[in-house]
Amino acid sequence: MAPRFLLRMGMSPMLIVSSREVAKECYTAKDHVFATRPVTAAGKLMAYDHSVMGFTPFGTYWREIRKIATVELFSARRIGMLKPVRQSEVSLWMKGLHEKWVHNGNSSVSVELKTQLEELTFNLLTQMVAGKRYYESNVAKADEKMAGLFRQAVQQFNYHLGNSEMYDALPFMAWLDFKGDAKAMKNTQKDLDYIMQTWLDEHRTKADQMRGDAINNTRDFLDVLVMMEKTGQFSSAIKDIDTTIKALALT
Repeated sequence: MAPRFLLRMGMSPMLIVSSREVAKECYTAKDHVFATRPVTAAGKLMAYDHSVMGFTPFGTYWREIRKIATVELFSARRIGMLKPVRQSEVSLWMKGLHEKWVHNGNSSVSVELKTQLEELTFNLLTQMVAGKRYYESNVAKADEKMAGLFRQAVQQFNYHLGNSEMYDALPFMAWLDFKGDAKAMKNTQKDLDYIMQTWLDEHRTKADQMRGDAINNTRDFLDVLVMMEKTGQFSSAIKDIDTTIKALALT
């Protein structure tokens, strides 16, 4: 097999690389060429028209949101500040496993570890982003309805993300929705946007109630983004701050 060859999926060219050396060149010397993202149905219909970082084409907007995510979400300082959240979630997870064992009469109990680890991961992410936990036990009573909607929306998001649509290969055929996937993706986006907007409104209300000396003691990613908005730290390259904040939260 050749180290590289070109295919076409409809109107979209696809470069297939099977050589380690060529792959390394693509992501080092030629990284600026491969840094952009293709336009997809999932990115357009579920990711705020490619505003979520994983779907955003390379350019000024991509550089701005990448900088925000790198400094405020993935930096060693931010990860260190959120260490108590991780410790608390892991402790609750272990407690849940122990309760299953006790409920089974202190004898062996079968656990689907893949599901358990997925729920732990999602709880860690929602806690770090919005201070919410939507999986397993200890979901706040007031959050039960939102938790169910969130779980369903995330499941649908991941499902459609793994599918290839006619739009991806033949954009001019987007109006044909044979299987109803476009409609389903729009509904998923509607649910996700409702959740993101609710989170954003809650954090703005909380920020309005915070005293000045509490600004630097923010707890989660949305707190930080709202404070950036209030202090005018967003770049002029970002035109729609609401959409950008929600897209970053969805990242």
